[in-house]
Amino acid sequence: MTKEKALEIYMGSFKDAKQTHFEFIWGVIHSTNKEQDYRIFVDDFNSILERNFKYADVKAQRQFKSLRKAGYTAEDDLKVFKALRDDSFHMESDYKYCTPEYISRMNIYEKYRNQYREEKKIDLKKVIGNPFK
Repeated sequence: MTKEKALEIYMGSFKDAKQTHFEFIWGVIHSTNKEQDYRIFVDDFNSILERNFKYADVKAQRQFKSLRKAGYTAEDDLKVFKALRDDSFHMESDYKYCTPEYISRMNIYEKYRNQYREEKKIDLKKVIGNPFK
């Protein structure tokens, strides 16, 4: 979809739509700014693990670029952060060792990416049958 077509749809969809809002949203969605992408990575890390890291770690930024070059996405980041949050060792240590630099190491990232499992939804009707028959 072109930017012009998206703007047309956006302006027609919302009563109080402003082009400046659209420009901001378009910029976030189609961001090519790698520094902004790293900031989102750190912000997601902070929110999921309830930490307060800043964006100045050059080593973590370099490792993060390697993750993106390897094809990992922001969706993968969220899965990694959730797996890290649920790890018993890190829970017991109160996430003392969890830093953006640590999790952006390729081997650590892959370890937690492979540990992540979607929550399975259980259909109780299949498990116990329909009790109202």
